[in-house]
This record gives sequence, C-alpha cells and structure tokens, in this order.
Amino acid sequence: MDELDLLLKIAGTAVSAVGVAWGVYSFLSKKIDKTRVEIVARVDRDRDEIFSRLDDIRDDYLKRAEYVADRERMETRISDLGAELRAGFGGLTSRIDSVLAALASRGPGGGPSARI
Repeated sequence: MDELDLLLKIAGTAVSAVGVAWGVYSFLSKKIDKTRVEIVARVDRDRDEIFSRLDDIRDDYLKRAEYVADRERMETRISDLGAELRAGFGGLTSRIDSVLAALASRGPGGGPSARI
C-alpha cells in the first residue's frame, strides 16, 4: 500500500503540475491575444492619424504649388505688359518728338496751322 500511496501522490503531483501548466498557458495565451488586439488597434489608429497628416501635408503642398505657379504666371504676364507698355510709349515718344520738331521748325508764330 505504500507503493500505491506513493504512486497516487506522484500521479496527483503530475496531474496538478499539468493543470498548473495548462492554467499558466491559458492565462498567458489570453493575455497575449488581448495585448495583440490592443497593439493592432493602436497601430491602426496611429496609421490612420499618420495618413490623415500626410493628406493634409499633400493638400497644403498642392495649394502652395498652385500658388507658386499662379504667382509665376502673374509675374510673367506683368513683365510682358510692362514690355508692351514700354514699346507703346516708345512709339508715342517718337511721335511727340516729331510733332515738337515740326513746331520748332516753323519758328515763332508759325501761323494758324501751328496750333495743336
């Protein structure tokens, strides 16, 4: 009977050890699964936030790029208009010079046709 008691104690200890091991495994497995779900949720939330920030940056960059392009077009157009005005004033200046030269060539009191 001593041998049977010893065998039962060994079997009980083995069953207890297996039960504890299974309990620890089950606890750790649930803890790992819960942590994994939390990490996945946090990563998804952070990823969405990062993508939202990137979208905002992209939109701001596009607005800035459009602004720069519009500004360059306006500067080019203003420069072209300035060149056109200078060319127009050059022609006007030469006409005024020719009128003044014609008036000067008639001398003082150049008659009724000298009036402008």
